[in-house]
Amino acid sequence: MNIYWDLDNHVFVKSLTYGQELSRIDLILRDLVPVTLYLCRPSSTDQSYVAEAAPSGYSVKFGLKLSTALSGGYLAFQGTWTGSGSGASSKYAADIDLNTVELIANMAASAYVDYTAEFTLQDAAGVNKDSSQITMRVTADVIRAGGATPTAGDSWPWIEEFTVSGRKCVRISNSDGEVLAQYAPPGVTIP
Repeated sequence: MNIYWDLDNHVFVKSLTYGQELSRIDLILRDLVPVTLYLCRPSSTDQSYVAEAAPSGYSVKFGLKLSTALSGGYLAFQGTWTGSGSGASSKYAADIDLNTVELIANMAASAYVDYTAEFTLQDAAGVNKDSSQITMRVTADVIRAGGATPTAGDSWPWIEEFTVSGRKCVRISNSDGEVLAQYAPPGVTIP
């Protein structure tokens, strides 16, 4: 997943070439999401954005909290981002782990929850220098470890196919096993 952080306006945008503000990021509970983060600023020549490197000694931090409990502990956190490239080709990569005990417990039986995600640039002393927040919707996962294979649907035991003289016929029975009707192709007599 690529995330584009407009440092000047403290928002996230859809891409470097399209400056529409992103209002929410949607993810799935228990996923390990590989993220490439681009720090960018609006271009002076058009409506696109230009990526840039963080100032020397700065690091990227990511935290996810319940919107109504920002003073509480993190539900997901990533403090180790690997920078690559330089100038306009600069980017930062990390995995955001949504398979944390805290996040799973907070989601409980909810179909989805909207959280507050914050990206922060910290200087070498660990002081927050630039931060932006966005709503991150986490949706409950469907495929989970230990999930049972669904039970096969009804096999329609009251409809039975059988063969008479090599020809396929059908018998319909009620739930008590009483034969209600039998059907055979033309010219076949059911004994």
